[in-house]
Amino acid sequence: MPPIITGKRATARALAICALAAGLALAATARAQSCDAVQGAAARQRGDLARIVDCLNAPGCPAEIAREDPGAACRKTVHVWSRSAAGVVIRDLKMCFTPGVANDAGFLHGLAMPRGPVAGVEDDRLYAGDAGLDALWQFAWDAALARGMTSAEAMLVVNPPRNRSQNRLHIHIVRASGAPLPPTVDLPDLANVWRAAAEQAAARGIPCRDYGIVVHMSEGRFRMLVEAADPDPGVNPEGKYTLERR
Repeated sequence: MPPIITGKRATARALAICALAAGLALAATARAQSCDAVQGAAARQRGDLARIVDCLNAPGCPAEIAREDPGAACRKTVHVWSRSAAGVVIRDLKMCFTPGVANDAGFLHGLAMPRGPVAGVEDDRLYAGDAGLDALWQFAWDAALARGMTSAEAMLVVNPPRNRSQNRLHIHIVRASGAPLPPTVDLPDLANVWRAAAEQAAARGIPCRDYGIVVHMSEGRFRMLVEAADPDPGVNPEGKYTLERR
């Protein structure tokens, strides 16, 4: 039978237990507040992409065009690069520029989106093993190569919930800028990126699925970066690691 602790030792032990419990309670409260902040940020985001996908899911979308138009009507139209059962890839509005500008030569930026309503990396549906959502990464990668990017320069990016502007899942299809990446991990293929990213985030203690994902190829292997949201809402992996128009 263990000895009975009384007096000052008992008081000290009780205080230590109370302090530990209080610390755990504070951590849980902070985590809940952090997750509330993620959900609140998503609720304030725009729904432009959701409306575009809803239109493209219906026959005869009036905004869809068959050929690229970088002119004045660009921001009012949707150019579809590819479709599949997994989703749709469209031209990003950043490609709406004045024809003939030298800095725009060769610039490419697409968005791969699922057909169904998925918010972003925080959405539980991404981690349930849905075949269509799992296939979205390969679909996006194939679209990048089909548009003329090489496997060495193509990069796929999903921004963190608090560092994006749209409350609809979209994978950016972009060229890598050459900026150095923090340490990345190998991916055997693109079939389980969502769950692999969640495991990385958990291992690094990133709460509330508030992280971004970067996928690229190096030395013939897919590599993945999982990066926590930046305190500055305007800073994200897309801006840090990919080629933007100057």
